[in-house]
Amino acid sequence: MVNRSINEAAITSIAESIVGHGCSGRVAWQLRMFKAHFGVSPFIATCLWNHMVDERTLPVMEARPTHLLWALMFIKLYSTEAAMSRICGTTAKTFRQRVWDMLRSIATLDLVRFAISRSVSQSHVFLLKLHFSFFHHTDHLG
Repeated sequence: MVNRSINEAAITSIAESIVGHGCSGRVAWQLRMFKAHFGVSPFIATCLWNHMVDERTLPVMEARPTHLLWALMFIKLYSTEAAMSRICGTTAKTFRQRVWDMLRSIATLDLVRFAISRSVSQSHVFLLKLHFSFFHHTDHLG
């Protein structure tokens, strides 16, 4: 079986490719830029991905860390699919499919409490609370 785990450096590199520029500078600046786009730190994003790998809750074999970052960016920015797909360099259909598959997978994790509502015209995220109390000593969500 292929090891699909990643580290913080890898997720940061993927994030830089999505947002189109590096988060160069001091570590505090890099962390602030990552959180500004994705709502969590690289540490939390890495833990989410690796936990889904360990628990085998990834939506499909084709799931990539990029798709997790798309989902986190969608939650953070909550913009239209057209705008988000353009930022992420993909089609609206692919963006929608990958993001919602990833959000459903995140929702199955014991460390996440997640509630979504689907309406006929649009999907709305009402609440996403990441409960990382066991990470509290290392990282803060804020």
